Amino acid sequence: MQVPKNEIKEYIEIILRRKLIFIFSFVITFLIAVAFAFLLPPIYKSTTLILVEGQKVPEAYVKPTVTTSMQERLKTISQQIMSRTRLEKIIDEVGLYRNEKPGVFKILLNKLGFNIATRPPVMDELVDKMRKNIELKVNGKAAFTLSFIGRNPETTMRVANTLASLFIEENLKVREEYAEGTTNFLEDELKIAKAELERQESAVQQFKQRNMGALPSQLDANLRTLDRLQLELQSIRDSIKKSGDQKTILEERLAELQRQRIAGVDSDVTVPLDPLERQLIDLKKEYSRLSATFKDNYPDVMIVKSKIKETEAALKARGNTQKSVKKGSLDNTKSMTALRLGTESGIKAQLKIVNRDIISLKKSEKRLKNQIKEYEKRVEMTPANEQRLTALMRDYSISQKNYQSLLQKRLESKLSSNLEKRQKGEQFRVIDAANLPEKPFKPNRQMIVLMGIVLALGVGFGFAYGLEYLNPVFHKAQDLYDFIDIPVLATISEFSPKTLGEKR
Repeated sequence: MQVPKNEIKEYIEIILRRKLIFIFSFVITFLIAVAFAFLLPPIYKSTTLILVEGQKVPEAYVKPTVTTSMQERLKTISQQIMSRTRLEKIIDEVGLYRNEKPGVFKILLNKLGFNIATRPPVMDELVDKMRKNIELKVNGKAAFTLSFIGRNPETTMRVANTLASLFIEENLKVREEYAEGTTNFLEDELKIAKAELERQESAVQQFKQRNMGALPSQLDANLRTLDRLQLELQSIRDSIKKSGDQKTILEERLAELQRQRIAGVDSDVTVPLDPLERQLIDLKKEYSRLSATFKDNYPDVMIVKSKIKETEAALKARGNTQKSVKKGSLDNTKSMTALRLGTESGIKAQLKIVNRDIISLKKSEKRLKNQIKEYEKRVEMTPANEQRLTALMRDYSISQKNYQSLLQKRLESKLSSNLEKRQKGEQFRVIDAANLPEKPFKPNRQMIVLMGIVLALGVGFGFAYGLEYLNPVFHKAQDLYDFIDIPVLATISEFSPKTLGEKR
């Protein structure tokens, strides 16, 4: 916005009319600004540049435990270093703020004669002041600057170096604590996972022990065994039927011999093939058939072998066996009677063996039936057991994977912890140490003086304009016209007694 020329002229006229007030205000304000500029104590700033170095071992071999960003870690470290305890220690060690002069306002007031007493600051005030004088600035992703502002150059440099050392030490400590904390946490979780895994293993083992024989993995074996038992049962039943038929034949033959003995038959008697020999032949055939399929310790094979031995013993005890008896005379009737009696006793012995065989076969049949029922029960229980075992194995598999994962993580955490302890991980390194400041950081005395000049001009004009406003005077015809809204007919020029005497 452009100021009209007439207004600028009016402002200049105001300054000229009130030039004494303007000059006085300008000089006073300017002197105060100059005094303020040169009485302000010099403030120095010392800065150190710190580089964030990556870990010295490739992450493909050792994964770092600390994954937080540099900015987040710097915030955490700053909170710890700028704690009251840490800053108090630095203040005491370095002697910070020990010999500082009072502020500029107190100095001015004391110079003006007010004699304001200055009490020593308490520690809380010094700590707050030191916090405000610390500056932390991040430069990109791999560096940051740490600065300290103070009145003494050497002390400022010492404090900046001390803070840099604390940042480096605290970073190593924080990273090591992170790694150790992670390792301890994983070890605790690993113990819990191991206990859970052992509980799952025990549950699976107990289930298998309780359901041994009816497990899903035994289903095929159970079905094969069930088929074999059914074949054996059929074979036993066939043997029982055969023995029953043999028993019937022997009983009929025994009854025939008993009738002949009672009737006293003298005719020639033809004795058929001995039943014991026929049984021995059948048993040997049965043994050949079974031995081709089963081993010698198989129950049926052992039974047949036992029968063969018993039959052979019966034949040996009876003496020579005759296949036929020729017709004789009446003088040989006594001998034929004895022969028939001997044959009758042999048949009875055979009947005894057959009955014993039948009893043994029926016992085997009963045993096989019980075994078949047991295996059928196992087969029926297999689907339900498979479902329960699947649930147990699923929980066990989850626990096992969790345990293996925690075990691997603990190993990686231990490697990372060793990496941090050996200072091979990410760490801070000072690139530019804190410098000894040669020039004050502030105040900028030239700028203060320049601003004082601008302020003095403003104050001088303000006082002049204020007095002009408080003491209104008509200096021009236009001022009177603006006030009363009546045309001015004539004006009297400005004059003084001196000019009046000259005119006279």
